[in-house]
Amino acid sequence: MACACTYKKNEPIKVNYIALKKTTGLVDVLMQVYDENGVAFGSPITMTEVVAGSGENPLGLYQGSFTPDENGQWRIRIESATNGDDISKVFEVGKYKLDDIKDQTQDIEDKIDIIDGNVDLVKTETDKIPAIKTETDKIQTIDDNVDSVKTTVEATDGKVDAIKAKTDNLPADTASQLDDIEDKIDDIDTQINPGGYIL
Repeated sequence: MACACTYKKNEPIKVNYIALKKTTGLVDVLMQVYDENGVAFGSPITMTEVVAGSGENPLGLYQGSFTPDENGQWRIRIESATNGDDISKVFEVGKYKLDDIKDQTQDIEDKIDIIDGNVDLVKTETDKIPAIKTETDKIQTIDDNVDSVKTTVEATDGKVDAIKAKTDNLPADTASQLDDIEDKIDDIDTQINPGGYIL
């Protein structure tokens, strides 16, 4: 199969066709050309027989040509109602396929650039992880200290509750009894230490 750059726009393409059974003398070997859009390009072309020289075997060869005016995939169909011929062939005109590949390649490169950009963003975020871990450690330390203070407060609160429980059990006249005891202590002190001496 010919490469995409074999045929060029606005340059004649010569077509050689050998009829079935190498039949000679055909006058109805017609070639219809279809352009890059699949539309008939002009009227069918009557192909010309190439007559063998004297003493040569019959060739059954017919020739015709057409000139594509656009790049793309062109097609011909050769028919002969008399001989039963019916064959088609495709011609790649210009470098349109290479252009398609170039566009596709550029599209892939653009997508790769986008992916690369996303990877850079992810890396930027992951680079922050050590700093985030440091801050997290600090927060954990603060949390541990708060827990320690909470434990101390809870222990102190328990002791206060115990003291309150004991004071709640004291008799109602405890204050009065304490006053009486203090008075008696004062009387005893007066008796023991009547005064009148120098220390």
